[in-house]
Amino acid sequence: MNISILFTAGVGIFLGNLLTALTDYFYIPSTTLVNNIIAASVMLLIILVHSLLSIRNKNNFYKIIAPNILSKDRIWIRPMSFKHFVQCLFIYFCFLVFFIASLVLVITISNILAIIFAIFLGFCLSITNALYVGIGHTTVKFKKK
Repeated sequence: MNISILFTAGVGIFLGNLLTALTDYFYIPSTTLVNNIIAASVMLLIILVHSLLSIRNKNNFYKIIAPNILSKDRIWIRPMSFKHFVQCLFIYFCFLVFFIASLVLVITISNILAIIFAIFLGFCLSITNALYVGIGHTTVKFKKK
């Protein structure tokens, strides 16, 4: 049993030594101010893409239905079940925590892989909004004004 632990540790150290050259390749030598600007631009990019997709989906929705004919009431969209709501909320908070952590990594270590990871998690975070309202029948409640 001790031999397998030693072998695993040796392989880990060997791979770590091989990967140090690769991690140095992705390092960006910059100041904290530049890293903050990069993190802010990543946030703005994600907000811009999310807004553009939201506007596009709204326009496609208005092409399908005639909004001027329908009544303009506010509705509350209820989740399918409490379990579904908790699952979606958990997924959202997990993506949010990892997204904020990756932005902190972008600011502190200034690595290209951290930037790519932050962008990926930001897009996943904006996609999770679609999980709340499932395809098919959705229970709604009309809100009184």
